[in-house]
Amino acid sequence: MQSIVFIGGDGRSGTTLLLRLVNEHPLIWISDESNFILRLIDLYGHAQVSTVSEVEKLIKELYSEKKFIDFGIEKSWLAKVLEKKLPLTVEEITNVILLKNAETHKPSAVIVGIKKPYYTQAPFKFDQFFSHAIFINILRDGRAVFNSKLKAIHSTSGEFFETDPFIAAMKWSNRIKSFHSFLTKYSNRAILLSYEKIIKDELEEMGKVWKFLGITPPPSRSKKGKLNIPPERKHLHPLVNEIPQENRIDAWEKELSKKQIRRFELIAANTLLKHGYELKSNFYYPIDYLVFIKFIISMYAKKVM
Repeated sequence: MQSIVFIGGDGRSGTTLLLRLVNEHPLIWISDESNFILRLIDLYGHAQVSTVSEVEKLIKELYSEKKFIDFGIEKSWLAKVLEKKLPLTVEEITNVILLKNAETHKPSAVIVGIKKPYYTQAPFKFDQFFSHAIFINILRDGRAVFNSKLKAIHSTSGEFFETDPFIAAMKWSNRIKSFHSFLTKYSNRAILLSYEKIIKDELEEMGKVWKFLGITPPPSRSKKGKLNIPPERKHLHPLVNEIPQENRIDAWEKELSKKQIRRFELIAANTLLKHGYELKSNFYYPIDYLVFIKFIISMYAKKVM
């Protein structure tokens, strides 16, 4: 069975930019977003889809998601193919879908996968269902990530991605630690890229991807490929098809308040330093610790309740 490539990272870390760059290779097609794999896991787990009635239920569930509909796979075709291949595991169903999506958009592709931040945030979970999967994770300075989340609004909930520096720092750190643990254990199936290095030297950093996947670099192009973003998500990626500006890498230093930076670093200092990011706060005010303690108590209270 073909290995599936999962591309992800913390939200607002440059996963969509990475998707565009990877899909410029003629041998690769990575599908964008969709929660269909999570839906499959929730519905079937390690069980198999073994009856026609289960396929009918599955098809109904898959096509209830707009992002899946955007793949452009004909409903009747998918139902017929799945029925012929019964019984099927979650991994086998996913392969059918991603291969068909690649065939539709890029017939030359021999490597297929899907991009969604969560898929590399919990690699051990997905490894249970995709034992040969490959994980490509992009890392960006957590303070820049938080700064971006402060401005970005979810297309579904209508709320900002994140507003609390403590929560943002905890999520960012935990997600990196989880992926790093997986990378340590399965170094032949996982790679960690740097958003900042992609911006500064795209050819060198993306060269690591081609080498990791065992393919030659794509031919150089005078024009970069463009990514088609659905209208309802364009506000989240207004610059994805533009040339990234290196001077924006540290924009968070001016746009975040000193208090926000201090409180983010209070939680994420060790993780920032481990990955080569310098700290900007030399000390913390007593109020920072008091607010943090209050935050921990409130988090604990929510778990107990």
